[in-house]
Amino acid sequence: MLDDPGETFMTRRLAAAVIAESARKSSIARNAGWDQPLPRLLTSKDPTARLLGSIIAATGGLLANQAPTKGQVVPELLRGLDADSFAARYGSTRALLAVGQQSVDRVCVDPSDGAGERAAGVRAWQAWWEQSKARSAGETIAQ
Repeated sequence: MLDDPGETFMTRRLAAAVIAESARKSSIARNAGWDQPLPRLLTSKDPTARLLGSIIAATGGLLANQAPTKGQVVPELLRGLDADSFAARYGSTRALLAVGQQSVDRVCVDPSDGAGERAAGVRAWQAWWEQSKARSAGETIAQ
């Protein structure tokens, strides 16, 4: 389901949330390999899967030993601000606020707005990343 492009973003997001929670809370789930699919999303050829993995990682959904870098996650989240799906835009916005430690008052993208209305906020996030990536791209995201 996580890798199925035929599934909606929201279905894939909910499946990922169940997997993440189970892997964090249950040694039985971890021993059964439930901790493995989510980090693999980060390197998927499917852009929606990479976005989903980035949202999960940015919001602390992986195990501590699976923590990716900001440089791996943030570009996917920036791309997600212009996704077709409201759920993907919303997830990207929330994840950027978490990983970027920015205030919604400073950088705001309303995922319910059309592309034109989101453009200024998207540019603000892109500018933030351009200014931040040299020093923070290699930082791991706490899980």
